Amino acid sequence: MRKVVYNILGSLFLVFGVVFLVNSLSGITGLVVIEDVPSSDSGFIGGVFILEGVALFILAQRKRKKGQAAMEFLMTYGWAILAAIIAIGILAYFGVFRASLSPNVAYLNSPFYVNSWTVQQQNVQFEVRNDGKDITIQSFNIRPKDLNENRGFIYCIGSTTMPIKLKSQSSVVFKSNCAPLSVGNPFRAELTLTYTTQDSNILFETRGYVQDTIKTDVFSQMSIITTTSSQNVGGGNPAQPVGVTGPANTVLKVFLVDPTRKVYPQGTITTSGSGAGTTPAYAIPITPKGTWAMLFTDVDSTSISPPVFIEVT
Repeated sequence: MRKVVYNILGSLFLVFGVVFLVNSLSGITGLVVIEDVPSSDSGFIGGVFILEGVALFILAQRKRKKGQAAMEFLMTYGWAILAAIIAIGILAYFGVFRASLSPNVAYLNSPFYVNSWTVQQQNVQFEVRNDGKDITIQSFNIRPKDLNENRGFIYCIGSTTMPIKLKSQSSVVFKSNCAPLSVGNPFRAELTLTYTTQDSNILFETRGYVQDTIKTDVFSQMSIITTTSSQNVGGGNPAQPVGVTGPANTVLKVFLVDPTRKVYPQGTITTSGSGAGTTPAYAIPITPKGTWAMLFTDVDSTSISPPVFIEVT
């Protein structure tokens, strides 16, 4: 019985060790076996698992002496429990269980690691580290999992200029304005990052996820309010002009977002001395049909308006 227990545990620990070692070698390809664990940490975890597996195999080969049955029983299961506790502790320390045990989590698959993040009422930011080779980041997108508020649609407008050259072990902060969000509500979104390497023109893609509670905004510098909330437009026809109010003589950026969340910048407008502004009649493509949105941000990308929903039929 002792040998069977040790051999089974030893085999499991060796398998886990190999999995984490493979994960540590994922490198620049974006291939990941265990999510949310940096490659350097994954290699350390794999080494510990393999050493524990080898130790258990050695214990399984020790010969049994007479009169030691009771003590051997306790030692067998004692060592097994101790090994399991050590393994669970290592995994928890390196964040393997973070997504399931904590309501707040953010990660990107290899070769990236999310150092820190913040989800606020109008601003969502991620500090991302490159754990692989030198790369060029082409895009970073946030696709919220919609909540049941304001038709259930949430939009994120990225404000970080692309492309970005990022060296190995360097970090970059991605900034986005998202609306509509309410303080205290949960925020869940899929993350997508695309990049190229120095020795290839292939566009690689890595994905991730964020879950957090929306906090009071400390970055927003102004209030941008639209004078209408929705309109209906036939595909190929221009949208009705949209009125907006904000600080006087302020430049605002205008965006259209289609039903697939693709963002179309529409230039800028400037509010008058009274703080009022009106958009031109922007043309709406014939496709895709469905719910589009128009949003406004300030030029510093600290504030965003509520969306104006445009039903394209």
